[in-house]
Amino acid sequence: MNKNDLKLLYIIMLEDCHYTFRFCKSRKRCIMEQKQIFAAVARHFGATFQEIGDFLKCTHATVFNLVKRAWGYMDVYPDVKRRYYRIRDEFEYRARIFPLWIND
Repeated sequence: MNKNDLKLLYIIMLEDCHYTFRFCKSRKRCIMEQKQIFAAVARHFGATFQEIGDFLKCTHATVFNLVKRAWGYMDVYPDVKRRYYRIRDEFEYRARIFPLWIND
C-alpha cells in the first residue's frame, strides 16, 4: 500500500465521519475510533505499521495499539464492525475503479 492509497482511504473516512482526525492529538472516543478503523483497514490491505504511523504522524507502536483495539472493539460493538466492513468495501471498490488515482 503506497501513500496515495492511504490518502484515498483517508478521504473515504472523511466522507464517512465528516471531520478530520489525521493530525488530532485528542483522546476523544469518536476520534480514536476513526483512527482505529483507519489503521485496521490500512493494515488489512498491506500497509506496514511504520507507513500508517508516518501518515498519521504517530509511532508504529501507537498504530499497533490502534489495530489491536480496533479488532477488540469489533468483537464487542457491531456498529464498529459494520463501519469497518463498509469502509473496507468502499476502499476496495474505489481502488479497483480508479487504480491510478493520484491526489495532487
